[in-house]
Amino acid sequence: MTTQDQSNGTHPWTRLHPLTPWLRGGVALVVVVGFIVRSLQENYEEALAVGLWAGIGPIVGVIAVVLCVATAYNLIWWRRAQYRIGSEAVELYTGVFHRRSRSIRLDQLEAIDIVYPLVARIFGLAQLKLETAGANSVLLLSYLSAKHAESLRGELLGMQAGSVTAQENPVEPHLFTVPAAWTIRAYFRTWEPYVSLLGITIPIGVAIGSQTWEVLIFSLPMLGLGRGLWKHLVTEMGFTARANVDGIRLTHGLLTQVNQSIPRARITAVSIRQRLWWRRTNWWRITFNVAAYGAVEKQQRNLLVPVADPAMAWVALSAIMPSITSGANWQVLTAAMDSALVPTHFVATPARARVFDPVTWGCQGYASTSEALIVRTGRFTRTVTILPHDGIHGILLRAGIWDRRRRLVTAHFHTSMGPIAGRIPHMDFDAATALLAQEVPLISAPTASGSSRLYVAAG
Repeated sequence: MTTQDQSNGTHPWTRLHPLTPWLRGGVALVVVVGFIVRSLQENYEEALAVGLWAGIGPIVGVIAVVLCVATAYNLIWWRRAQYRIGSEAVELYTGVFHRRSRSIRLDQLEAIDIVYPLVARIFGLAQLKLETAGANSVLLLSYLSAKHAESLRGELLGMQAGSVTAQENPVEPHLFTVPAAWTIRAYFRTWEPYVSLLGITIPIGVAIGSQTWEVLIFSLPMLGLGRGLWKHLVTEMGFTARANVDGIRLTHGLLTQVNQSIPRARITAVSIRQRLWWRRTNWWRITFNVAAYGAVEKQQRNLLVPVADPAMAWVALSAIMPSITSGANWQVLTAAMDSALVPTHFVATPARARVFDPVTWGCQGYASTSEALIVRTGRFTRTVTILPHDGIHGILLRAGIWDRRRRLVTAHFHTSMGPIAGRIPHMDFDAATALLAQEVPLISAPTASGSSRLYVAAG
């Protein structure tokens, strides 16, 4: 970096890591190998009849040409691909036949993640993933050395904070690490493995008893449930959290490792869930909605802790919502987590809603604190949703014809896109009106960008 670049907070145009073209060609190599294997299976007998090399020689020749062309293309792509960290934006130019320019402004940057794919980790490389809110808002720098990716992320965070100097190796206190045994045991305390096992063993038993092997076709869809075990073992193992200057930093993944920095100011909703079979160990799963992570994102990116005891849950929540884990706010939250029914100081679903929610009506309610709206739902799977007042974008009140006859209404609280949907079902109409009047002054303040995001609708 030149002196002039440093004074402007700008890097010169830089190429990606020299190993990038070879990693980009890895997918093509897998496809080619698969094509070779399939061709050998289909033409093996014919190749033996005319001579093995005479049979497969042309196939190998064509594949060699394809690999050479693909390698040459990736090398040209790498030489023409360049990125630059500017004083106002991150820019990336790519393309061989058609040049493509992508840029993300620093003042709109909302998420900076480092991803370590398995093969890239072997060579000490990583991907730097930059995101803003909205569609088509991802800029991916693939690949950089792991050390350089960490340095760039520190520099970008520093530039966002008003300093153009890189934050080299900042001290990040360790918060918690989820034990691997907890992750495995938590999965086997869900219904997924047992339904999958039952769906496989029943067709096998029928097939053996009746000697009708076509029955095994019905067991194939159940194999898809096995991906739950893969997800828990591969994406949720090694879950570690460290405190960040403005939030929390998460690292997780057994094969592909993801390193996320979550600014607490971007978190718009938090959900704490406890499955029925988790009550004995008092385990909880915590997810969140965060600006820049869309609804189509994989859920592990919206995961704060895959499984936590109350002490670990307190540490995790303190890192992202310190005000909610202190004083009266924490008392309200723990009451919602620990009570079998809605706590007495919550506004509960009225008894006349029992016809709509015969099982869960006594477990539904809400309480409003100075920091957030806390919603409690679920009898078998307890769910506590924390909706910070400044994270609510809009309120929708909805009542069907039968609800209106019983003076009931369902309230929907809209936050940023994500797995959490803030919802209070079948509220008393007067209670919903009072809550609306109470929440509007709290959530209608302008956002950091200077514009209000509040909208209220009824239907």
